[in-house]
Amino acid sequence: MPKTYDEHEAEQHQPLATGSPQPEGELLPLRAPGVGDPVVDLSRGIVGTYQGAADGRWQLEPLHGGEPWTADPVHVRTATVNERIRDGMRHAEPAADVRYTG
Repeated sequence: MPKTYDEHEAEQHQPLATGSPQPEGELLPLRAPGVGDPVVDLSRGIVGTYQGAADGRWQLEPLHGGEPWTADPVHVRTATVNERIRDGMRHAEPAADVRYTG
């Protein structure tokens, strides 16, 4: 049976961790996304793209330009379609020829 929209969205909010549950105090091995894949840094609440890894941290860049940053992989997950759209809308410039009349 195909997944519902809610099931798909819930799956998108899972951390990029693999493997079975680990005993408390042990870290899960993380699977890095592909270069350019959209992700969310939960510690900052920012949508960005994965650019690589160095010294145990992931290098991310904002989707729509700006300063790159590094993030702890345990605070990063795949961005949902809705998050990518909202981020694009936040950075979109209003059309110059649109006039609102009342």
